[in-house]
Amino acid sequence: MKESSAEGLFNTLQEILKESSLSLKDAVGQSYDGASVMTGKYIGVKTLVQQVNPQCIFIWTFDHVRNLVIMEACGSSLAAKSLFGALEKLYAFFRNRESVVTFLKRSKRNPIFNKFTDHKEYRQQDGGHTRKL
Repeated sequence: MKESSAEGLFNTLQEILKESSLSLKDAVGQSYDGASVMTGKYIGVKTLVQQVNPQCIFIWTFDHVRNLVIMEACGSSLAAKSLFGALEKLYAFFRNRESVVTFLKRSKRNPIFNKFTDHKEYRQQDGGHTRKL
């Protein structure tokens, strides 16, 4: 993206559509949040699109507002904060393959962990070969 002004965004949109053999003249709708660069009455992307295609209707999107409401609602509850914090840490943990492998190696040697699982061994696929962890 070369610039973040309405004109810069509009030109980028035009370039991407042209590369895809598409045209704004065929567009039927557009949807943005309330950022003035997008929805400005005189110079926003919405206005520039409608100068090319007056039939391309604009529909306000409430996604950003919805996300803010959800974040505020979750932030006001200690239980929700704890839950989503734990879920985020769990996601980050499992996303990192090395931490999962380390966890499984350590857990296998931990007698407490072995009480709660009936897995006899853990295996890792590595380039078509299976090896014990």
